[in-house]
Amino acid sequence: MPSYIPILLWKKFATKKNYFRYQVTVTAGQATTPKFTFGAGAPAAVVDWGDGTAQSAVTSGVELNHAYTVGGTYTVTLIAPNQAKYLTQIDIGSDKVSQVLTPIHKFPKLTYYQLNNNSAWVQNISGWVMPPSIVYLWLRVCPLIGDISGWVVPASQLYFWVHSTSLSGCPNLDSMVSIQQIRADDTALIQASVDLYLSRCVANEGDTTFATPTLNLGGTNQAPSAAGLLDKATLVAAGWIVTTN
Repeated sequence: MPSYIPILLWKKFATKKNYFRYQVTVTAGQATTPKFTFGAGAPAAVVDWGDGTAQSAVTSGVELNHAYTVGGTYTVTLIAPNQAKYLTQIDIGSDKVSQVLTPIHKFPKLTYYQLNNNSAWVQNISGWVMPPSIVYLWLRVCPLIGDISGWVVPASQLYFWVHSTSLSGCPNLDSMVSIQQIRADDTALIQASVDLYLSRCVANEGDTTFATPTLNLGGTNQAPSAAGLLDKATLVAAGWIVTTN
């Protein structure tokens, strides 16, 4: 066998390994409706629905719709060359996601990531890393778990939404420059995490370029401590809109 064959096989495997893949859990007749957006010059892409039916061609920025005849758990795969170079947006809002198999840091060009209202998505995402180009991160109304203290909000990020989840901790906000809204309300945060959001925003608010950022920490979260209330007052004085219990 020629010596170059194993190298070609490795490249093929590595490419497939980096495809965006997730699982849906559906009942008979339910549909999944993802939308994927690519940058200019991207090769053609298709979605494999995991149920043996025909693959669907992807039009960048246009929502797909696939109904499953038989209920169960299926793996959905976005099949497209060079996804790390071209994939810019993933939008799977109000869907039936139960597991995301490819973490977002595999896609360094990603600017928009929305997985909302997925009530079956119980997954520990502590080890995820946000792409440096991310602008919108919307993970809301999903029973996600994990400590996100190791996450870093990059300079490009405008919206950081993790509300109505079960995520704990507070991300590193040292690089936040463009931030317009942080939502971590209704996540059952303990007082120490609420205080950490407030203190880290105070430490970095002088670097933000948006005049009136919003920080939402109310709902099922614990109330801030006395020190946290002082930080809240500092943020409000600096033009922030802050809600806590």
